[in-house]
Amino acid sequence: MRADFFGFSARADQSPADPFRNCLRASFFPIRPVTKSELIARLAERYPQLIAKDADFAVNTILDAMAKSLGDGQRIEIRGFGSFALNTRPPRVGRNPKSGEKVLVPEKRVPHFKAGKELRERVDAHAGASTGDGAMIPSRTEPAATARPEGAAVFDRSVHK
Repeated sequence: MRADFFGFSARADQSPADPFRNCLRASFFPIRPVTKSELIARLAERYPQLIAKDADFAVNTILDAMAKSLGDGQRIEIRGFGSFALNTRPPRVGRNPKSGEKVLVPEKRVPHFKAGKELRERVDAHAGASTGDGAMIPSRTEPAATARPEGAAVFDRSVHK
C-alpha cells in the first residue's frame, strides 16, 4: 500500500508476524510513520542548498528544544499544526498481571498532542483517498460498518439510551 500525505510517501508494514494484528493495521492504520532519518532525507532533497548534515542538525535542534520545553513543563504551540502539552496521570493502584498482587503506580506526566484546525482539515481532506491498491482509508464520514472487520460486534447507541 502506498499513500502520500504532506509530501511523504509511506508503505504499510508487511511483517507476517501476526496476521490478525497486520489485518487490523492494514485496515485502520494503512500508513507507517515517517522516521526521523526519512524526514532528514526529505528535507535535504527538498532544499538542495542544505546538505544532509545541516538538515540533520536542524531536525535534531528542533526536536531537542521541544523535548527540553516539555521536560520543563512548558506547552508548545505550532500554528496550523497543533500543540504539545503535558497531562498528569495521578497515582493509582495497579495489579501485577503475573502474580495478581497490588502495585502502587506513581504519578507521571505524559506528553499529549492536539492537532490544530488546519492540520485536521488537511488530514480530513485525504481521509477518503485511495491507498494505491484499491483499498480505501476509512473516513470519519463513512458509516462505521465499512471500517469494521467482517463478523465484528455492532453496538447500536440508539438502543441503549
